[in-house]
Amino acid sequence: MGNGMADYVKDGAHTNGVSIKTLKDFDMYCYYVAGLTALGATRLFVASGLESSDLADDTNLSINLGLYYQKTTIIRDYLEDHLYGRKYWPEEIWSIYVKDSSDLKEPGYETEALDCLSSIILNILNH
Repeated sequence: MGNGMADYVKDGAHTNGVSIKTLKDFDMYCYYVAGLTALGATRLFVASGLESSDLADDTNLSINLGLYYQKTTIIRDYLEDHLYGRKYWPEEIWSIYVKDSSDLKEPGYETEALDCLSSIILNILNH
């Protein structure tokens, strides 16, 4: 998990640069941030006896839950993240609608912002 997150810090996720360019990058970032956490939490619940041992065998379920949760959080935090120079929405999606992801918050870009949001939500629903 630490090595994966280090890749995103190194690539500029916490600067004004854009490191999440593709949907594959988006999935990997969310996997490191929340997929592995959800997997670990599932294993803890199974080990404690609070969940069935069958749940531990289905790692995809736990990982997808983590990705779903993290991507939902990224949508919610769009404006706050932009205020701090963080850009987590994948360029592969927002660049279809605007030249810069910060345009999505500007007056006059409501249609583009809603279309972009819809595309990201469709991606999330894959999980």
